[in-house]
Amino acid sequence: MHTLSMGNRQKAPGQQFIMPSSHSVQFYEDPEVFLEQLAGFAGAAIGAGGCYLVLATAEHRCSLQQRLARRAIDLRMAEAASRFIALDAREVLAAFMVEGWPNRDRFFAALEPQLLRARSARLRPDAPLSAFGEMVALLWEDGHREAAVHLEQLWNELLGRHSFSLLCAYPIAYFAHDSRDDLFARVCREHTEVMPTEGYTSLGSDTERLRLVSTLQQEAAVVRAVVEERERAIAQRRHAEEKLWRSEEFVRRIIESGVDCVMILDPQGRLEYISPSGQQALEITNLSNFLGRSWVEFWKEEDRPRVEAALAAARAGGIGSFQGDCSTPQGTRKFWDERITPVRGNDGQVEQLIAVARDLTELRQAQQIAVQAEKLAAAGRMAATIAHEINNPLEAVTNFI
Repeated sequence: MHTLSMGNRQKAPGQQFIMPSSHSVQFYEDPEVFLEQLAGFAGAAIGAGGCYLVLATAEHRCSLQQRLARRAIDLRMAEAASRFIALDAREVLAAFMVEGWPNRDRFFAALEPQLLRARSARLRPDAPLSAFGEMVALLWEDGHREAAVHLEQLWNELLGRHSFSLLCAYPIAYFAHDSRDDLFARVCREHTEVMPTEGYTSLGSDTERLRLVSTLQQEAAVVRAVVEERERAIAQRRHAEEKLWRSEEFVRRIIESGVDCVMILDPQGRLEYISPSGQQALEITNLSNFLGRSWVEFWKEEDRPRVEAALAAARAGGIGSFQGDCSTPQGTRKFWDERITPVRGNDGQVEQLIAVARDLTELRQAQQIAVQAEKLAAAGRMAATIAHEINNPLEAVTNFI
């Protein structure tokens, strides 16, 4: 909010009164209290033959007009004489904002004519010129903090062109949750005077003000201590999260680098995860087609009772195991050795099941070949033995003959 208040008038020897330029800022807590103060400034300016320029939202313009009416200010006459000029802050702001940033030339084109109009409407050259605007507050409320600070700088440039007193006002709550502390300091630096909230200025004596300052300093020390403790807690949490992430990343790399097929099942036996090596071994090209399905369905009918028994053992907290045939989606028949172990939560209950499958197809084929070879070798040995047993009596007969 911006306000051009009456300010102090000074007179040089032999010269008429001039109004020095000033740029002040007040931080307020209660908008109703602040608007009541503005009504007092506006009434004093109009009553002294000056002009009051208002750039505010419709709600605040209406509230200000009602307060002036209660002070017996004839607004119709003042408006007709251009000594009370009320403009919509959003419309004026839109006139000079370009892509979220105040345009200097458009700013002066929008504000200087209104300022000159207000100055010429005064009844006397030394009469006060006051104004109230909300454009900076609107920018701040919309999140355009840097644009608001730049608009303050444009107001300072306008103050260099024309002599008037400018008061900016911000709700102190705007700065309560701002993560950038330097913005508050920058706003203060753009003003020649900084005034605290009405809770401070309403105190009647210096003793009360000093007591309040001491209380605020103590509260600030407490806040700083809390912030420091929170920062330490955040740092510790980040360290723990990073350590956990590294641990999880280590486990993930082990799982993904292994040759075994690692699967994660829910307690009901539905598939939740398959390791990349497992997807390759199972010849799975689209994992989404299998997630959420019952793991038992992937096995042959005669093997399913053993699969169910292994799952039941893992649900009970033990280790389930079995061997069986399971064909891949591409139709390749494979023989697997399965181990199923439970994963417990903090409460000790089984939350998930981990199934580790090893492809024994080649080993089984090798074993079958070895068994077949052993059978052939045994048959050969038997044939040799039979031939030897037959040859012995034949040789005796031959010798006899």
